[in-house]
Amino acid sequence: VDEADRKSAYGIELAGAATINELFAKFINGEIKRLPWCAHLEEETQVIKTPLAAVCGNGFLTINSQPAINGVSSDHAIYGWGGPGGLVYQKGYAEFFCSPAHLAALKSVLPAHMQYSAVNCKGQFETSAKSKVVAVTWGVFPDQEIKQPTVVDQDSFMVWKDEAFALWLKQWKSLYEEGSASAKLIQEVHDTYHLVTVVDNNFVTGEGELLRVFDLASAKIGKTGSVASG
Repeated sequence: VDEADRKSAYGIELAGAATINELFAKFINGEIKRLPWCAHLEEETQVIKTPLAAVCGNGFLTINSQPAINGVSSDHAIYGWGGPGGLVYQKGYAEFFCSPAHLAALKSVLPAHMQYSAVNCKGQFETSAKSKVVAVTWGVFPDQEIKQPTVVDQDSFMVWKDEAFALWLKQWKSLYEEGSASAKLIQEVHDTYHLVTVVDNNFVTGEGELLRVFDLASAKIGKTGSVASG
């Protein structure tokens, strides 16, 4: 992506972490064309974009997510896959950046049926998951074994985090003059934030509960607009 496209999408001067939050929310709402990690919204994310934009505005900066679905036809226009005659399932899932304060708040309200993994740019890792690999999408089809096309894999997550954090600097910080307030802010976010995944293992109740957990965490810490607090 060339510099002009990046600058027009998210290269504004940054007043603080709240401005970064707003840019993520604007991407979810379709008001800007891209972020360093995302060039478009998946169709299934469009279904939850309004509450997801609020999640971003509160400092949980989502770069990947999917809603929970329970036994939807494999012919469904948005969620279907794998051919006719099947039923498909998804666990609610979100991947995002957030400050240490946001992570602490989230952990304090996370119910037992949800699990998280988090890593910072230095590779310091923590997780509540008991397994390294968790299926988040699967399907049941006639005369076939259960298919599991999408998993959350701890080893892949640790490989991906290097690129995910590097994009803050290569694609975003590079738009600003070295030493400027905006460049310093992006560097601080890169240095202090965590990359986090959350999986809701209760796929029966829909995506609402995962979104409510973000609301509870946001209410615990408030929206201060600082990097340290989010």
